[in-house]
Amino acid sequence: MKSIEIKIECDAQPIILFTEILNGFLQRRQTSFNFDNLGFELTRIDCDHSAALAGKVIVRLYPSDAFLSFAGAIFARDFDFGAIKQV
Repeated sequence: MKSIEIKIECDAQPIILFTEILNGFLQRRQTSFNFDNLGFELTRIDCDHSAALAGKVIVRLYPSDAFLSFAGAIFARDFDFGAIKQV
């Protein structure tokens, strides 16, 4: 039986960049927020198997849909996008 070695690489840059943008926005607004007990997952995982034959799988971490919606609600509240409903 031949063994196959697969290298797994993790790319967390998308989730790190998104959280840095959101955190910077909250700091500029002088709003503190605790992300500890949100009740939903912050990340989703995307696996790129295209290089698996070469022995490599790339795992990328992206903001989850729930986290994107949550951040959108924060931006909408601070920019008062509620006025759009009245048009």
